[in-house]
Amino acid sequence: CTLRAFYAGADADDSQMEIVNAGTADEERSTAKVGSGNGFGVEGECMVTPKLGIPIAVMVLSQDAFASFDTATEWLMDSTEIDWLGITGGLNYHFTNPESAVDFWGGPFIGLVNFDDATVTLGNETTRTSFDNAFTVGLQLGLEVPARQGLAFYAGLRYFSLELEADNQDLDFNLDPLMFNVGLSYRFYTSYRRSFRPPSGSPGGGRFVSADATRSDRWSGQPDLLGLGVELGEARPRQRVLGIERE
Repeated sequence: CTLRAFYAGADADDSQMEIVNAGTADEERSTAKVGSGNGFGVEGECMVTPKLGIPIAVMVLSQDAFASFDTATEWLMDSTEIDWLGITGGLNYHFTNPESAVDFWGGPFIGLVNFDDATVTLGNETTRTSFDNAFTVGLQLGLEVPARQGLAFYAGLRYFSLELEADNQDLDFNLDPLMFNVGLSYRFYTSYRRSFRPPSGSPGGGRFVSADATRSDRWSGQPDLLGLGVELGEARPRQRVLGIERE
Protein backbone atom coordinates (compact mmCIF):
# COMPACT_ATOMS: atom_id res chain seq x y z
CA CYS A 1 0.00 0.00 0.00
CA THR A 2 1.00 3.65 -0.43
CA LEU A 3 0.44 6.56 1.95
CA ARG A 4 0.43 10.15 0.63
CA ALA A 5 0.43 13.48 2.51
CA PHE A 6 -0.03 16.65 0.48
CA TYR A 7 -0.77 20.35 0.30
CA ALA A 8 -4.03 21.11 -1.52
CA GLY A 9 -4.81 24.27 -3.46
CA ALA A 10 -8.30 24.66 -4.92
CA ASP A 11 -9.22 26.94 -7.82
CA ALA A 12 -12.95 27.72 -7.58
CA ASP A 13 -14.99 30.84 -8.29
CA ASP A 14 -18.75 31.47 -8.27
CA SER A 15 -20.97 34.37 -7.19
CA GLN A 16 -24.61 35.22 -6.72
CA MET A 17 -26.33 38.62 -6.83
CA GLU A 18 -29.78 39.68 -5.71
CA ILE A 19 -31.25 43.04 -6.82
CA VAL A 20 -34.25 44.66 -5.13
CA ASN A 21 -36.11 47.69 -6.60
CA ALA A 22 -33.96 47.59 -9.74
CA GLY A 23 -33.72 50.85 -11.68
CA THR A 24 -35.10 53.02 -8.85
CA ALA A 25 -33.57 55.32 -6.26
CA ASP A 26 -34.18 52.58 -3.70
CA GLU A 27 -32.25 49.91 -5.59
CA GLU A 28 -30.41 47.45 -3.32
CA ARG A 29 -27.81 44.91 -4.38
CA SER A 30 -26.71 41.96 -2.28
CA THR A 31 -23.74 39.95 -3.55
CA ALA A 32 -22.14 36.75 -2.24
CA LYS A 33 -19.02 35.18 -3.72
CA VAL A 34 -16.92 32.09 -3.00
CA GLY A 35 -13.34 31.99 -4.24
CA SER A 36 -10.24 29.83 -4.17
CA GLY A 37 -8.78 28.14 -1.12
CA ASN A 38 -6.09 25.87 0.26
CA GLY A 39 -5.56 23.15 2.83
CA PHE A 40 -4.03 19.71 3.19
CA GLY A 41 -4.91 16.06 2.82
CA VAL A 42 -3.84 12.46 3.26
CA GLU A 43 -4.56 9.49 1.04
CA GLY A 44 -4.00 5.77 1.31
CA GLU A 45 -4.07 3.45 -1.67
CA CYS A 46 -3.86 -0.34 -1.78
CA MET A 47 -3.43 -2.32 -4.98
CA VAL A 48 -5.98 -5.04 -5.76
CA THR A 49 -4.25 -6.02 -9.02
CA PRO A 50 -0.87 -4.92 -10.41
CA LYS A 51 -2.68 -2.16 -12.35
CA LEU A 52 -5.72 -1.26 -10.20
CA GLY A 53 -5.71 0.42 -6.80
CA ILE A 54 -8.37 1.62 -4.38
CA PRO A 55 -7.60 5.08 -2.90
CA ILE A 56 -9.29 6.63 0.12
CA ALA A 57 -8.54 10.31 0.81
CA VAL A 58 -9.38 12.86 3.52
CA MET A 59 -8.97 16.57 2.73
CA VAL A 60 -9.50 19.75 4.76
CA LEU A 61 -9.79 23.09 2.92
CA SER A 62 -10.64 26.73 3.62
CA GLN A 63 -12.17 28.74 0.78
CA ASP A 64 -12.40 32.53 0.68
CA ALA A 65 -15.89 34.03 0.75
CA PHE A 66 -17.15 37.60 0.39
CA ALA A 67 -20.47 39.34 0.95
CA SER A 68 -21.51 42.91 0.08
CA PHE A 69 -24.59 45.16 0.34
CA ASP A 70 -24.87 48.18 -1.94
CA THR A 71 -27.46 50.97 -1.96
CA ALA A 72 -27.53 54.54 -3.25
CA THR A 73 -26.23 55.82 0.08
CA GLU A 74 -23.95 53.09 1.45
CA TRP A 75 -21.70 50.20 0.51
CA LEU A 76 -20.89 47.45 2.98
CA MET A 77 -18.60 44.44 2.61
CA ASP A 78 -17.21 41.64 4.73
CA SER A 79 -15.02 38.60 4.07
CA THR A 80 -14.88 35.21 5.72
CA GLU A 81 -13.80 31.63 5.07
CA ILE A 82 -15.82 28.50 4.42
CA ASP A 83 -14.08 25.42 5.80
CA TRP A 84 -14.90 21.98 4.48
CA LEU A 85 -13.96 18.39 5.11
CA GLY A 86 -14.07 15.95 2.21
CA ILE A 87 -13.81 12.16 2.24
CA THR A 88 -13.46 10.37 -1.10
CA GLY A 89 -12.95 6.85 -2.38
CA GLY A 90 -12.41 5.61 -5.91
CA LEU A 91 -10.51 3.41 -8.33
CA ASN A 92 -7.11 4.22 -9.88
CA TYR A 93 -5.66 2.71 -13.03
CA HIS A 94 -1.84 2.76 -13.06
CA PHE A 95 -0.57 3.36 -16.58
CA THR A 96 3.03 2.41 -15.81
CA ASN A 97 4.24 -1.17 -15.40
CA PRO A 98 4.61 -2.49 -11.84
CA GLU A 99 8.41 -2.57 -12.11
CA SER A 100 8.62 1.08 -13.20
CA ALA A 101 10.15 3.48 -10.68
CA VAL A 102 7.94 6.39 -11.79
CA ASP A 103 4.23 5.79 -11.20
CA PHE A 104 1.46 7.58 -13.16
CA TRP A 105 -2.24 6.92 -12.60
CA GLY A 106 -5.75 8.26 -13.03
CA GLY A 107 -9.30 7.36 -12.14
CA PRO A 108 -12.74 8.40 -10.87
CA PHE A 109 -13.85 8.97 -7.29
CA ILE A 110 -16.97 9.71 -5.27
CA GLY A 111 -17.22 11.38 -1.90
CA LEU A 112 -19.02 13.41 0.73
CA VAL A 113 -18.20 17.00 1.74
CA ASN A 114 -19.16 18.58 5.05
CA PHE A 115 -19.20 22.41 5.12
CA ASP A 116 -18.77 24.48 8.28
CA ASP A 117 -20.98 27.51 9.01
CA ALA A 118 -19.89 30.96 7.81
CA THR A 119 -20.49 34.29 9.54
CA VAL A 120 -20.49 37.75 7.91
CA THR A 121 -21.17 41.19 9.38
CA LEU A 122 -22.60 43.97 7.20
CA GLY A 123 -23.01 47.17 9.14
CA ASN A 124 -24.76 46.35 12.39
CA GLU A 125 -26.20 43.07 11.13
CA THR A 126 -24.40 39.73 11.60
CA THR A 127 -25.56 36.71 9.63
CA ARG A 128 -24.58 33.12 10.26
CA THR A 129 -25.15 30.77 7.34
CA SER A 130 -25.24 26.97 7.50
CA PHE A 131 -24.61 24.80 4.45
CA ASP A 132 -25.91 21.39 3.49
CA ASN A 133 -23.58 18.43 3.17
CA ALA A 134 -22.82 17.71 -0.48
CA PHE A 135 -22.20 14.57 -2.52
CA THR A 136 -19.39 14.87 -5.06
CA VAL A 137 -17.98 12.93 -7.99
CA GLY A 138 -14.75 13.64 -9.82
CA LEU A 139 -11.57 12.55 -11.55
CA GLN A 140 -7.97 12.55 -10.46
CA LEU A 141 -4.49 12.20 -11.98
CA GLY A 142 -1.35 11.46 -9.99
CA LEU A 143 2.38 11.12 -10.45
CA GLU A 144 5.08 9.79 -8.13
CA VAL A 145 8.83 10.16 -8.68
CA PRO A 146 11.11 8.19 -6.31
CA ALA A 147 13.37 10.13 -3.94
CA ARG A 148 14.86 7.30 -1.88
CA GLN A 149 13.91 3.80 -0.82
CA GLY A 150 10.14 3.76 -0.31
CA LEU A 151 9.83 7.57 -0.36
CA ALA A 152 8.67 9.56 -3.41
CA PHE A 153 7.63 13.05 -4.49
CA TYR A 154 3.91 13.24 -5.27
CA ALA A 155 1.95 15.63 -7.52
CA GLY A 156 -1.67 15.37 -8.54
CA LEU A 157 -4.80 17.02 -9.92
CA ARG A 158 -8.37 16.44 -8.75
CA TYR A 159 -11.55 17.79 -10.28
CA PHE A 160 -14.67 17.90 -8.09
CA SER A 161 -18.24 18.34 -9.28
CA LEU A 162 -19.37 20.13 -6.13
CA GLU A 163 -22.29 22.35 -5.20
CA LEU A 164 -22.48 24.62 -2.15
CA GLU A 165 -26.05 25.21 -1.00
CA ALA A 166 -27.15 27.20 2.04
CA ASP A 167 -29.55 25.63 4.49
CA ASN A 168 -32.92 27.48 4.50
CA GLN A 169 -31.50 30.36 2.42
CA ASP A 170 -31.53 31.20 -1.26
CA LEU A 171 -27.80 30.72 -1.80
CA ASP A 172 -26.47 28.18 -4.27
CA PHE A 173 -22.92 28.05 -5.67
CA ASN A 174 -21.43 25.74 -8.26
CA LEU A 175 -17.91 25.46 -6.89
CA ASP A 176 -16.55 22.65 -9.11
CA PRO A 177 -13.01 23.18 -7.77
CA LEU A 178 -9.89 22.09 -9.63
CA MET A 179 -7.46 21.02 -6.90
CA PHE A 180 -3.72 20.61 -7.30
CA ASN A 181 -1.70 18.54 -4.81
CA VAL A 182 2.01 18.42 -4.01
CA GLY A 183 3.58 16.36 -1.26
CA LEU A 184 5.35 13.15 -0.33
CA SER A 185 4.35 9.51 -0.45
CA TYR A 186 5.66 6.35 1.13
CA ARG A 187 5.25 2.98 -0.56
CA PHE A 188 5.24 -0.01 1.73
CA TYR A 189 7.09 -2.96 0.28
CA THR A 190 4.12 -5.28 0.66
CA SER A 191 2.46 -3.29 -2.14
CA TYR A 192 0.86 -5.37 -4.88
CA ARG A 193 2.91 -3.37 -7.38
CA ARG A 194 6.11 -4.43 -5.63
CA SER A 195 5.51 -8.18 -5.70
CA PHE A 196 3.27 -10.56 -7.57
CA ARG A 197 2.94 -14.34 -7.61
CA PRO A 198 1.52 -15.79 -10.85
CA PRO A 199 -1.32 -18.30 -10.52
CA SER A 200 -0.46 -21.84 -9.51
CA GLY A 201 0.15 -24.05 -12.51
CA SER A 202 1.40 -21.25 -14.79
CA PRO A 203 3.82 -22.47 -17.51
CA GLY A 204 7.33 -22.63 -16.17
CA GLY A 205 6.23 -22.31 -12.56
CA GLY A 206 6.28 -18.98 -10.79
CA ARG A 207 7.81 -16.92 -8.08
CA PHE A 208 7.63 -13.51 -6.47
CA VAL A 209 8.93 -10.76 -8.74
CA SER A 210 10.23 -7.67 -6.97
CA ALA A 211 9.98 -4.27 -8.61
CA ASP A 212 13.60 -3.73 -7.59
CA ALA A 213 14.80 -6.81 -9.46
CA THR A 214 16.42 -6.53 -12.88
CA ARG A 215 14.99 -8.26 -15.92
CA SER A 216 17.97 -10.62 -15.97
CA ASP A 217 16.80 -11.90 -12.58
CA ARG A 218 13.31 -12.76 -13.88
CA TRP A 219 12.07 -15.68 -15.89
CA SER A 220 13.57 -15.67 -19.37
CA GLY A 221 11.69 -16.55 -22.53
CA GLN A 222 8.43 -14.89 -23.49
CA PRO A 223 7.95 -11.12 -22.90
CA ASP A 224 6.20 -9.64 -19.89
CA LEU A 225 2.64 -11.00 -19.86
CA LEU A 226 0.05 -8.17 -20.18
CA GLY A 227 2.42 -5.74 -18.50
CA LEU A 228 1.93 -7.43 -15.14
CA GLY A 229 5.62 -7.66 -14.32
CA VAL A 230 5.65 -11.50 -14.67
CA GLU A 231 7.54 -13.32 -17.39
CA LEU A 232 6.83 -16.93 -18.25
CA GLY A 233 9.03 -19.36 -20.12
CA GLU A 234 11.08 -22.50 -19.79
CA ALA A 235 11.79 -23.48 -16.22
CA ARG A 236 15.31 -22.84 -15.07
CA PRO A 237 17.31 -25.29 -12.93
CA ARG A 238 16.46 -25.43 -9.27
CA GLN A 239 16.99 -22.01 -7.67
CA ARG A 240 16.38 -20.35 -4.34
CA VAL A 241 13.70 -17.65 -4.22
CA LEU A 242 12.86 -15.89 -0.95
CA GLY A 243 14.44 -18.80 0.90
CA ILE A 244 12.33 -21.41 -0.95
CA GLU A 245 13.82 -23.66 -3.57
CA ARG A 246 11.70 -24.07 -6.69
CA GLU A 247 12.04 -26.12 -9.84
